[in-house]
Amino acid sequence: MAWRYDLVDSRTGEKIAVVEPAEYEGGTLLNDATTGSVGLNFAHLDLAQARAYVADAHPVKSLIVQSWVDAAHPDGFAVSAGYIGPREREPGAWAFTASTHDLWWMLDRRTAIGPLSTNPAESRYLIEKSSFANYVRRLLEIADNNSESSDVLPLILPPEGTGPRKWDIRGHESPIIGQLIRDVCNEGSGPDVWFQPVWRADATFAWQAHVSTALNRSLSFEVQLGADRSNAFDLGLTEDLSLMANRVFVAGEGEGRAKKMGSAVDASTGYPTMERIVTDNQVKSVEQARRVAAGVRDAGLAPIMELSMKIRAEGVRDLDGNVVPGTGVTALRPGMTIRLFMNDDDPFLPAGEVIEARLAGYSTDDSENITLHTW
Repeated sequence: MAWRYDLVDSRTGEKIAVVEPAEYEGGTLLNDATTGSVGLNFAHLDLAQARAYVADAHPVKSLIVQSWVDAAHPDGFAVSAGYIGPREREPGAWAFTASTHDLWWMLDRRTAIGPLSTNPAESRYLIEKSSFANYVRRLLEIADNNSESSDVLPLILPPEGTGPRKWDIRGHESPIIGQLIRDVCNEGSGPDVWFQPVWRADATFAWQAHVSTALNRSLSFEVQLGADRSNAFDLGLTEDLSLMANRVFVAGEGEGRAKKMGSAVDASTGYPTMERIVTDNQVKSVEQARRVAAGVRDAGLAPIMELSMKIRAEGVRDLDGNVVPGTGVTALRPGMTIRLFMNDDDPFLPAGEVIEARLAGYSTDDSENITLHTW
């Protein structure tokens, strides 16, 4: 059981070379980007090999993929990946460090402007009768296949689908693909988006796009804090008040006094009144605005407890020394439910209770520990 690191072509996903980084940090998140780093040392190579190594690990043209290899995944299970960023050579050494960036970074460098438009300001993409997943699919298709071969990205798209929603994307508004996807994630009723690093059946790399409301929430990962064979350690806790509100207003479509607005309040929380305004242009009626407001209010009635903890990449071993399935890194999916069984000796946590949190994402390094981030 160990990590494997592959350099791959950032357009085709084809493998270039296996490398052994001197250091590595990566990860993946729901609904937003992650940044990592990699350090590569090639002092053991001759000059011709070193030149090839430097060319293979070229900024933007190459991705580095971190995979977990074990008996169940002999060809590797992709855990994190990133475009090679700007390289910084170590003075006098045949070695460099570089930042790494996941697919969001590239999507922030792709526009939703038709490249063949005579006047880019007049470019328009009208997406009608669409679901959230289909909207994200169309944005990725635009990013992936505008007109040039250099537009190609190694993607597995979400399925096509229909729905009641409509988007009108115009070139004069300078639309950026990454921001358009974030905007829909941040809508009051918006979906979760995760770009999962995967190996295809033909051994090429791809980003698989998952788009769904409450993505992976039905999946669970159990942690016994303080148990004799606990899979978690180094528990951290942060309380987030940024979304806290016991009176919520939702502003939907329309202008001026005709705007579709609704509100929801809960005066029984014991907190002073904290108000929040949410804009969601997909809200078409006052009743719908009230329903959305109630959901946002219920989610913000108390501080959000953000937990972080480490697990072993391989998972838990039973008394016979065998790895227990579903307890290691290959079982993790951002958005899933983390069920934490509390111990009795931590003043920050309720004794003997079960806390459920969502996995926002995870961070990796070159050790065999994974840091989980929850909300």
